[in-house]
Amino acid sequence: MGTSTRVRESDIVSVFQLLGECRELWSDADAWQRHLLRGAGRISGMAVGVYTESRLSADRRSTQIFDEMDNGWRDAAARSHRLRLLKEHPDRVAYLRRCYRLAGAAMDRPDGEASSLRPEMRSDSAWYRSPVYNEYLRPAFVRGGLRDTPRL
Repeated sequence: MGTSTRVRESDIVSVFQLLGECRELWSDADAWQRHLLRGAGRISGMAVGVYTESRLSADRRSTQIFDEMDNGWRDAAARSHRLRLLKEHPDRVAYLRRCYRLAGAAMDRPDGEASSLRPEMRSDSAWYRSPVYNEYLRPAFVRGGLRDTPRL
């Protein structure tokens, strides 16, 4: 029997504790975002974290990026692949179409909420054949799969 991906009570407590800690740092955006990324990595077991704050245009064809932060890269060379991705694809909608479709669908919902794991947006076979994975994430040593991460 494999490892369970069910969310444990201790995971939920850890998430709420992390949110409280971020709230205490709220006046310093860089500090709370960095703390959020590190804490999320600790809770999920993931090494690399990326925070992006953006607004989807009314026509849902482009985004305006307000803030971004990342951490946990193996080294500067690995991080450079993400920076190249952002430079070569400044409009996230172009390479994260399914993600932004989900965001657009959330805009249509009364509660405005949506969540999804990568395998729910793109099959493993399609993901591991994709240019985003092969040209940017794989060389940066990012597996890019959240298959084993519990959904909170």
